[in-house]
Amino acid sequence: QVGLQSPSPPASRPPRARHTMIPRAAKSGDGWGKQQRTSAGRRIVADLGLKGSEVTLREEPWAAVLAAGELGQRCDWSFAAATADGGGGAELLRCPATGLRFASTKDRQRAKAEYLAFEARACEAMPSGRRFSDLPASLRLAARALWRGACDQGIDGPIPWLGLEDHWHSLSESRRGEFMGMGELCAGVVRRGLGEGALHPPDALGAARLLAVIAVNAICITNEEFREIGLGLYLHASAFNHSEEPNCSQSFDGRDLVVRARTAVKKGEELTITYAELAESSRFRRAQLRTQYLFDPLEPGAGGTPAAGAVAWRDGRLEEVLGRVTQGWEPLASGLAWSPEAGFVPAQGSGSAVASDAVVSWATELYVLWQEASDSGDDGRKLQAARKLWEAACLGDARGAKWQLGVGHALRLHVARAGMDLAIEAQSWAEAAAWARAVCKSEAEVYPNPWPVPACSLARLAKLEVYLGNFEAACAAGTRALQTFGALGIDGSMCQEVRQMLAQAGAEGHGRTQAMAEQRRQNKAAAAAELADRPPKGRQEA
Repeated sequence: QVGLQSPSPPASRPPRARHTMIPRAAKSGDGWGKQQRTSAGRRIVADLGLKGSEVTLREEPWAAVLAAGELGQRCDWSFAAATADGGGGAELLRCPATGLRFASTKDRQRAKAEYLAFEARACEAMPSGRRFSDLPASLRLAARALWRGACDQGIDGPIPWLGLEDHWHSLSESRRGEFMGMGELCAGVVRRGLGEGALHPPDALGAARLLAVIAVNAICITNEEFREIGLGLYLHASAFNHSEEPNCSQSFDGRDLVVRARTAVKKGEELTITYAELAESSRFRRAQLRTQYLFDPLEPGAGGTPAAGAVAWRDGRLEEVLGRVTQGWEPLASGLAWSPEAGFVPAQGSGSAVASDAVVSWATELYVLWQEASDSGDDGRKLQAARKLWEAACLGDARGAKWQLGVGHALRLHVARAGMDLAIEAQSWAEAAAWARAVCKSEAEVYPNPWPVPACSLARLAKLEVYLGNFEAACAAGTRALQTFGALGIDGSMCQEVRQMLAQAGAEGHGRTQAMAEQRRQNKAAAAAELADRPPKGRQEA
C-alpha cells in the first residue's frame, strides 16, 4: 500500500456521484446485482431478473485520460468534443500550464480538485524536451489515479485499487521488469507533481503494481460511434467478467460508463461483457486474452464453454473463403483466419481439411495488397489501394477469379470500413455509401444481435443515403438503427440525429412522390390533349 499526502489539498470540491447502482423499482431494493468472489476471482451476478436494455451500472471513473490523438480536441474532464461528432461544439478553454483544454471553468475546477494542480507542477518539472502528454495513456492514467488518491484519501486512507487483480505473481520475469521500468518513470512523475510536502511518495514497486492493475482492469472509453477516445479505471465495472457471448453491453456518456443488459437475464445469472473485439477470429482474441488477462475464455473451466457453438459459427463467417463452382460459389472446406497483425492463417476446417497451396498463395497476394494499402502515403493513394484490394478479394464474378472472401470475412469487413472512412474524408459520397452498405452487410453476419456497432454503421449509412437522395434506403437503414439502439436502451445524440434524418427522408420522399404523381398527371393530360388535336384517321388519308 502506498501512502500519499497532498502538500496543498483543495479546500473544497464540487460534489460528485462516485457510482450509481440501479435497482428495479418494482422489486427488492437490494440492487441490480451482487459481487461474488470465487476461486477464479470476482464476478457479478444478477440479484434480480433483468429485461434487455435495463441499466445495470452507471459509474464515473476513478481516473481517466484522453487518447493522444484526442488531446486538445476534447474537454479533458467531460470528454466533450470541441466540435461534436455530428455538429458544432463549444470552444474549449486552454490551461496554459498543461496545455489541456476544458469546456467550461466549472470543468476545469473539477479537474483541479483531482489532478490538474499536480499535473501542472509535474509539467513544470519534466526534463527538457519531454512533455507529460507524450507519456503512454496507461502511465498518465496511473499518475492521475495516484494523485487522486493523495487528494481523496490522505496517507492513512485505503487505496481503492488494492482489491483489483493485477496477476503480479503470475507474470513472467520480463513482464514484471517492463512494469518496474514504467513504474519507476511513473513514480518520478507523481513525486514531481506532489512536490516537497509529500510524506510518503509512491515508490517504483507501488506504481508498477498499479500499472499491472490498469493493464487488466482499465476500460477503453469510446464516443457514440464506438471509436476509442480514452482510457479509464472503473472500480466497480472491473468486476464484470468476459464472455464470448456477453449478456451486457457497455457505452459511455462522456467519460461515464453505462452498462446495460443486452438480453433478458435471470436472477442469479452472471452479468458479463466482452474484453475484446468480437469481429475477429477467436484464435486471435484468445491469444490476446491469454497474453493480457492470463486466461482462455474457451478453456474448460474458464466459464466460456457454453458459448463455444456461437464462437464456432462466428469464426466460420469471419474465416469463410468461397470457391467457384458450376452454379456459382461454395464455401471451401477450410477458410482463412486474418488479422492486421498476423495476416492470413489457415483455419482448421471440417475433419483434417486445410487450405490448399493455391488458396494460400492467393491469400498471400491479398496480404501484399493490404500492406500496400496500409503503407500508402496519402489518403488518395490509400483509397485507390483499398479499391484494388476489394476488387481482388471480393469481386470474383467480375474478375473471373477462382476464389473470393465470404461476406463476413474479417479482411473484407476491415477493408470496407477503411474504404468508407477514406471516401468520407475525400467527400466522395456515392462511393462512401457503397462502402457503408458493404460494412453493414458484413457486420450483420458476425456480431450478436442486438449489438451497438452495427447500429452505428446503419446510422452512418442512413445519413449518406439521405445526402444522396436515396430516401427509401435511408428510412430502411435508419429504422433498423433505431430498433437496435432501442433494444440496447441507448438514446443519445446519434439517435436524435437519426430521427431527424428519418423525418427529413420521409418529407423529401413524400414530396418526391407527389411531384412524380403530378408529373405523371401532366404527361397524361398532355398526351390526351395531343390526341384530341389530331385529325381523324380518314381525314389524314384524304
